[in-house]
Amino acid sequence: MMLSTHFSLEELVASEVATRRGLDNTPPNEVMQNYMHTLGLAADILCPAFGAPLEVCRAIARSGILIDQLIHEFGKWCHVGFAPDGQAARNELLTIATGSSRGKTAWSKRRVLQMGSGL
Repeated sequence: MMLSTHFSLEELVASEVATRRGLDNTPPNEVMQNYMHTLGLAADILCPAFGAPLEVCRAIARSGILIDQLIHEFGKWCHVGFAPDGQAARNELLTIATGSSRGKTAWSKRRVLQMGSGL
């Protein structure tokens, strides 16, 4: 199923972990109706020829591309999201990681315009 000119549902739900564990990574229908990935407005990307996920996030953040959200997720990939037509992009930089003290997921949020050297 093509979600946009450039992305298929199969590409955006591909998961090595799901494959190894025999899990169906297809989002439920109720999620599909309002899911930015399925609208072709978001993708989780890896660019190993370019660099590590953090380097990819930093390069996108510095590029001037108008993003809604850019998320460095668990040090493993870069989530890039764009605002739908008619909505202003939030220009958010986010980092999500598992906290070391209790194993809980922790979010760190920075605005793109305030970004210094890191994400």
